[in-house]
Amino acid sequence: MDRYIDLRFLDYLIRDLGTLWWMYLLQGLLLIAWGIAILIWPELLTALVAALFVIAGIVVLAIGWRVWQLRRRYGMLKRQIIGI
Repeated sequence: MDRYIDLRFLDYLIRDLGTLWWMYLLQGLLLIAWGIAILIWPELLTALVAALFVIAGIVVLAIGWRVWQLRRRYGMLKRQIIGI
């Protein structure tokens, strides 16, 4: 009896993760640099946290807007298909 183990899933996963190795490296280097900069200039932490909140707020607003548009378009499509 031959035993066959299909490793294609792992091959695909490793290939996909491996294509972005440089992004992980860059993120790690940036985090280390920010940590050192915050140790040197503690007031920088306040600016970074404030910037993070502003950017996160803008992203959440944009996502909310897109979801609202998608919901509205879906409602219009549904009415056209059903004929209400």
